[in-house]
Amino acid sequence: MINLYYYKLEEAEKLKETYSSWIGKQAHIGKGVKDTLQAITIKPKRGLGQYDANKIYKVEFQFGTKKRFSAHEFLFHNSLVTTYYNPYIRL
Repeated sequence: MINLYYYKLEEAEKLKETYSSWIGKQAHIGKGVKDTLQAITIKPKRGLGQYDANKIYKVEFQFGTKKRFSAHEFLFHNSLVTTYYNPYIRL
C-alpha cells in the first residue's frame, strides 16, 4: 500500500535528487528484507478537490519486486527518519 504523502514540486525534486544515488543499490523494504531500488518517480496528485493538482506531487520509490513506497515509507524503512510523522501530509 502506498501512503499518501504529498510535496510541492521543488520538495519532490529535491527528494529525488538526494536519493537517486540509491538507485541500483539494496535498500530495506521492511521486516528485515532488502530489495534493489529501481527508480524514483514524481507524479502529480489527481483529484484533490480543493488543492491544485499541478502543485502537489507524490514521490514513489520502485523496487525490483514491483514494490512501491512513498518517499516517507522509504525513509522510515531505511532509518533516515525516526517516526512516521510528516509535516507535509495532506488528507
